[in-house]
Amino acid sequence: MRQHFEIYPLEADSFEADVRVLIHNSLRAALEQLSGAAQAELTAIETALKKTTDDEAQEHLVDEHVDVLAQELSQQRFLRNMALVALASRLTHALRKMARTAEHFRPRKRRYRSSSDSEFEGLWKEYSDRVSIDFGTNASRIAFVEPMQKVRNQIVHGGAEAHSWNSSTIESLQRGEETILDTSFSEA
Repeated sequence: MRQHFEIYPLEADSFEADVRVLIHNSLRAALEQLSGAAQAELTAIETALKKTTDDEAQEHLVDEHVDVLAQELSQQRFLRNMALVALASRLTHALRKMARTAEHFRPRKRRYRSSSDSEFEGLWKEYSDRVSIDFGTNASRIAFVEPMQKVRNQIVHGGAEAHSWNSSTIESLQRGEETILDTSFSEA
C-alpha cells in the first residue's frame, strides 16, 4: 500500500512545478513584455509631443498616450485573470487526480458532491471520508480556495465583470428607471 501514497507527493510536486513554470513565470514574462511594448509606444508619443507645436496634433498625441496606458492596464488585468483561471483549474485537476488515485486503496462508498456543493466542498467531503483529513482543523489552509473558485467562475462565465448587468438591471433600464449594477461578486 505504500506505493499508492508515493503518488500524492509526485502530484503535489507536479502541481507546484506547473504553478511556478506555466503560470507564475508565464505571467511574469507576459507582463514584462507588455510593459516593454507600452513603454516603447509611450516614449515615441512623448518624443513626438515635444517636436510638435500644432494644438490638434498635441491633443491627438495626448489621447494616444491615454489609450496606450488604458490598453496596458486592460491587458494586465486580462493576463492576471487568466493566471488565476489557470491556477484554480490546475488545483482542481490535481485534487481530482489525487481523489481518483485513492480508488486503488480506498474505494468510494458514495457520491460526495450534492447539487448544492461547490466543486471543492465535494472534494473536501470526499477527502475527509476517504483519507481522514480533518478540514475543521485545517480550515485556514483551505480558506482561499472557495473565493478563488468563485472568482475563477466569474472570470470564465461572466467575462470578469465585477459589476455586471443582471436581468432585472436590464429590464429597469428598458423601462427608463434608475438602476444599480449587480455588485454581489465584488462584495464577496
